[in-house]
Amino acid sequence: RSPVFPPAINIAGVLIPIVGYLLMTLSAIRLAKKTEAATPSSIWNRWYAYLGVFLIFTSLSSVISDVIKGYIVKAYKLPSGAMTPTLLVGDHVFVDKLAYRIGIHPQRGDVIVFKFPEDESKDFIKRIVGIPGDTIEIRDKHVLINGTVSDDASYTQRIDSTVIPSSINSRDNFGPATVPPNSFFVLGDNRDQSLDS
Repeated sequence: RSPVFPPAINIAGVLIPIVGYLLMTLSAIRLAKKTEAATPSSIWNRWYAYLGVFLIFTSLSSVISDVIKGYIVKAYKLPSGAMTPTLLVGDHVFVDKLAYRIGIHPQRGDVIVFKFPEDESKDFIKRIVGIPGDTIEIRDKHVLINGTVSDDASYTQRIDSTVIPSSINSRDNFGPATVPPNSFFVLGDNRDQSLDS
């Protein structure tokens, strides 16, 4: 439903394709009846055979679609500005779900989608900052990886000039903390407005 167009145009946008499909179906039936005498009769040239083929292909396309979304690629729409300026609210992204399954390991700088640990019904999109064994520290908004300041200015955004002490909130001053095995430390590119590791 478009908020820009009046309701009549929205309804027409649904009804016109439906009417078109019905007219195409009727046209196909008429054409089939005209050519019926010229087509040799066989077990495959029956309405139930066509219906069976249609149902098989419909089922297969559903299964194939589920396999693709579950194991190969999936589309997401960004609901928040946590990855601004790299990804904006409303952007659509395709996530390659196969790469990490075939032996490619997540690296620092990768943008990943993962289940939010506190509510697994939510998907989060963040950038990997620390891999297993890395020591991560944030000092006055500067991210240090293994004691070296990260050069992240080309893809991050900091819109709040206030530096919050770690006693109040760990957004601007955190750690040091070592990333445990089989874990990653992630941050949104919009560093001041992101729910992060």
